[in-house]
Amino acid sequence: TPLPPVPLPSAPTAGGQNQETKNLTQELADLYLRGIVQQNPEGPTTKKGRKGLSVSRLSPESLSFPPSPSGEFDVQRFELRDLRITADNTTARQLAYLDALHRLNGKNFGTFTKNIVDVVGDWLVTQDPAMLRSYAARVPTHLADLLALTVPSQWQEFHLENVNLWHRKLLVYAALVELERDPLKSILALREVPRVIQETLELDRALAKRFRELRRG
Repeated sequence: TPLPPVPLPSAPTAGGQNQETKNLTQELADLYLRGIVQQNPEGPTTKKGRKGLSVSRLSPESLSFPPSPSGEFDVQRFELRDLRITADNTTARQLAYLDALHRLNGKNFGTFTKNIVDVVGDWLVTQDPAMLRSYAARVPTHLADLLALTVPSQWQEFHLENVNLWHRKLLVYAALVELERDPLKSILALREVPRVIQETLELDRALAKRFRELRRG
């Protein structure tokens, strides 16, 4: 009996996130990035000839979620017709698809020893965008690789969600490194990082759940 289509994660409820997502990475993103935005309501300031953001004296008690951006990064560029979909939903084909996703992550981001939260944090503290630029530069290739995959039809909604999420990551990370040229857009992108991370964790969790189901047969 074929498995039902892969369920997409539900949207987080207003005023909070599912407790299951409150792992170390999510907490770091929430506390650190929200605090940065709150401390810099007017955007970056110039010190010693360089623009930067204040990162001192972050206090969890004083943090509040910043207002949502105007939707600049909510572009849903891709549709199902942009994907390569197969009607083959055998267990072997689905496992091959999952293995391909894993290999793509290793191919495009395996050389990074830090996750995107740490990369953004380092950029804010050091004002050196080199690592963030390097990370962002890998995203177009990863996105193209995802679009080139053959996707079992039971995974098509999941894959579409993942592709559009990576497209949003491309927009967000590219905007982050433009602090000097377009500080307002960079601040708006910074506000998007916690949501991007949360949605990534939700998709990863849905993928891991289905992988376990497939392995059990």
